Amino acid sequence: MKIIQTLLVLLGGLFPFILNAGTTEDIYFSHIGMEDGLSHSTIFAINQDKEGNLWFATYDGVNKYDGYNFTVYRHEYANPNSIASDITRCIAIDDSDQIWVGTREGLSFYNRRKNSFSNYYYKKNGINVPINSIAPIKENWLMLGTAEGILLFDIKKECFINDTLPSLHLLKPTVLVRQGEYIYIGAEDGVYTYTLSGGKLERLVSMPAGIRIHAILCQMFSRIWMATEGDGLFMYDAKTKELKNYRYESEQSGLNSNYVRSLELDTENRLWVGTYSGLNIYKEATDNFSSIKSSEIQEGSLSQNSVRSIFKDSQGGMWLGTYWGGLNYYHPLCNRFQRIKHVPFLNSLSNNVVSCI
Repeated sequence: MKIIQTLLVLLGGLFPFILNAGTTEDIYFSHIGMEDGLSHSTIFAINQDKEGNLWFATYDGVNKYDGYNFTVYRHEYANPNSIASDITRCIAIDDSDQIWVGTREGLSFYNRRKNSFSNYYYKKNGINVPINSIAPIKENWLMLGTAEGILLFDIKKECFINDTLPSLHLLKPTVLVRQGEYIYIGAEDGVYTYTLSGGKLERLVSMPAGIRIHAILCQMFSRIWMATEGDGLFMYDAKTKELKNYRYESEQSGLNSNYVRSLELDTENRLWVGTYSGLNIYKEATDNFSSIKSSEIQEGSLSQNSVRSIFKDSQGGMWLGTYWGGLNYYHPLCNRFQRIKHVPFLNSLSNNVVSCI
């Protein structure tokens, strides 16, 4: 009888872990940092080419990662075929699997055959204009987002064009995102869509004054998510025309912060939200968010709370680039076994040496 009571007590202690095995709070990350070859611990953007290489835009060059080693491309003053600047802001891979990098000094194209870069500079008042976002719009054409407006780049002619679509050029974009046949453009007065097939520019939704959009993601064709600087997360329903704002109000409100910088969908079509104060995952059934934060005593937690970029790779793995915390990697198959460990100062397993059950 005592044995049965003891087993019930033990199982009762394990049930919370078993019940939580499928929840978002049980996500464990692997960490990759400068000690592994990453050139800088702040990652602004992530992308993947068709060969499987991951590309990371950092404050100290662009990094190519083949799953084992990093190759770092930095600007070299005496080498015109090096990347335009060490400060890289965005990475785009067009339909021909060509790699384009937006930097503080201009646009850089990576030539695989020569393992070098061709650089293109757009000047305003004698100063090189930074390229903040890139969206391939059709074969041999790129749409570029800058603080001076939207530019088009003719790949064949290797030149910038700023007068093809005057209404488009007048927009001051904070983000450009291509999803399918649409380019989503975040601007100061709202979100616009540019249709690739017809070349038509339309305003999708007007935003409250003063809103600065950092990321846009379209989910299920009609649900448009918009991450903002200081105003939380917005969701626009294209069917009902309703605009909803999710904000941080307290620790119980779900969203970790009103400063939201990155959005991505995982293999289960769940929305991952990167904020200044941790990661949130949207729970559609309850219309709120679970929270994942960095912890000094919890193994596998985020390396840093400020999540700057999120990317889902071709194998379903999730890559999180942080501000001064390097990379965090998660894959759902890595969580098939629930780990129950001793954690100092918490109500946990008394010791990691387990001799019997």
